[in-house]
Amino acid sequence: MLPAADGKIIGLSKYDRIVEYFAARLQIQEELVKQIGHYIMEMTAPRGLAVRISAVHMCKTQRGVRASHRSRMVNTYYWGDMAQDAALKGEFLQECTALDRAGAA
Repeated sequence: MLPAADGKIIGLSKYDRIVEYFAARLQIQEELVKQIGHYIMEMTAPRGLAVRISAVHMCKTQRGVRASHRSRMVNTYYWGDMAQDAALKGEFLQECTALDRAGAA
């Protein structure tokens, strides 16, 4: 999130609660990313926001082809300055890649 001078900042635990609230609904991951982002945009009014969800879906691991737990679906959506500025987008994606590598190790 890129806070705005007149926007609000929320604590880290609030992000978990927001995700939990929207993820409890039956829906597709692409819509979940948008719902989370729209809510955060409305509540905090930042200059920009990026939301990325990387998840293993039980429909892939428990039935059908029995894909491994490393088989993840990733969705990202951008708002405001994060959608307009390629450098900010690149920085965000670079950080995501670093976190993914750290988690895989």
